Amino acid sequence: NDAALATMVASLPWFADGVTNEESRVLDALYNIVSTDANLANMITSLPWFTDGIVGNEEDALSALWIIANNDAALVAMVASLPWFVDGIVGNEGRAIWDLAELVRSDAVLATTAAALLWLGDGVADTEQQALRAVYRIASVDPELARRTVDQSWFTDGIVASELEELRQIGR
Repeated sequence: NDAALATMVASLPWFADGVTNEESRVLDALYNIVSTDANLANMITSLPWFTDGIVGNEEDALSALWIIANNDAALVAMVASLPWFVDGIVGNEGRAIWDLAELVRSDAVLATTAAALLWLGDGVADTEQQALRAVYRIASVDPELARRTVDQSWFTDGIVASELEELRQIGR
């Protein structure tokens, strides 16, 4: 329940030594997640990267995760189960969660398709994160074109620099 979760968070070393602005934003995001999906909030608070202190993109990732949770319960479960989400959010991974949050606001099916890509499951390279951003830009102009793009074999098998450049051209 909410009280047990609050007690657990209050016992964390990073909470006990004084909450920074970044940590305060994390607590706001966690509160929002609790209101949408208490099980997800409990899972997050049990992760080592949450309990050992908030650094880098973790705060942004939780805010984006809340957006996803508000729009698609199945997608948020998918994102929260990705190995790189569970083991700690670094660099491109936090930006990828934001890209998925932007996508889910405009097209939940497209966001789910993107999140299910095999190349997204093993970590997020720079070209892959930028490809997600490009798909979001394409979807904001032509959702059907974005859906067709993510179904292409060259997109589903991983993104290389030349393919990223093509995505950027399409998204202009």
